[in-house]
Amino acid sequence: MITVPAWLEEMLNSTYELSQEDWIFLATHLQRVTFKKKEIILEYGQMEQYMYFLEKGLVRLFTEKNDREVCLDFIFEKQAFSSFISLSTQKPSTLCIQTLVPSTVIRLPLGAMRQWLEGSDSAESWCVD
Repeated sequence: MITVPAWLEEMLNSTYELSQEDWIFLATHLQRVTFKKKEIILEYGQMEQYMYFLEKGLVRLFTEKNDREVCLDFIFEKQAFSSFISLSTQKPSTLCIQTLVPSTVIRLPLGAMRQWLEGSDSAESWCVD
């Protein structure tokens, strides 16, 4: 169990009305993970298994086109990220996720996210919005 940082609580509460039970569930399942500079979080072809929130650091999402890397997005502190298409379809990712500096993320495993979405009235707004 982790202590949910205030910024993450504010981020989620500003969009979704989460109950105390939701926060207990999330705190029980959220994981804090640290990555080194230039570490790959998700490789091409892997199936995404997490929803991430960047606590500290800088991350890039990129793909390959004509044998060249093409940067699709930069993720800054206090932003959410994932290979969303892979996460929702459970098909191999067409993008790669890499840290640019030492980074700390808070992640929610797909299995826990599914369990939460199925069992929480508050979580319905995640699917509807």
